[in-house]
Amino acid sequence: MDPIEKFNFGDGKRKMKPGDIVKLVGKDLTYRSLGMYLGKYVSVNQKTGREYVCAEVMWFPNNEIRTCSFSVIEKMEKAA
Repeated sequence: MDPIEKFNFGDGKRKMKPGDIVKLVGKDLTYRSLGMYLGKYVSVNQKTGREYVCAEVMWFPNNEIRTCSFSVIEKMEKAA
C-alpha cells in the first residue's frame, strides 16, 4: 500500500483529485477563497518525527502554491 493512501481524509467534500477547484471552509465565495488542488504533500514533524499529510493548493488569482490542512478546504461542487 502506498504510504500516502493510509491517511483518511474524511467526508466526501475532502475527497479530492488533482485539478479540482477548492474553496476555504466557512468563507464567503470570493476570488481570493478559490484555488486548484494539486495533490497531497507529505512532511515530517521535526519534534515528533511523525509523518503528516497536507494539501498542496494553487490559490487564485496570484497562482501562489501553498500547503494547508485538509480541514480548511472543501471541493467545490459542480453547478446544476
